[in-house]
Amino acid sequence: MFAMLSAVAACASDDGGSGSNLTSTEQVNNSCPSDPAILTGTVAVGGSCTAAEDCAPTCCSCQDGSQYLAVNCVDGKCAGASDACPNTADACE
Repeated sequence: MFAMLSAVAACASDDGGSGSNLTSTEQVNNSCPSDPAILTGTVAVGGSCTAAEDCAPTCCSCQDGSQYLAVNCVDGKCAGASDACPNTADACE
């Protein structure tokens, strides 16, 4: 019997501005997990959200080739990859 260890990283933030920009990320072994433990939301792009985790995740890429899942709730609506990835790029650092 062998055990497999994997690292899970997650982060959530709000930009603190006048509009709501809630984000969260999840990464396992520098990749997008196929079965996320944290980002399990199902709300499609444009759908209503009260937290980033309500939104369905998208896989984002870093310049070094690593990847991470991201979600972004902007002013009560789930954002797509074109917003979620740039708004969570600090996950690449």
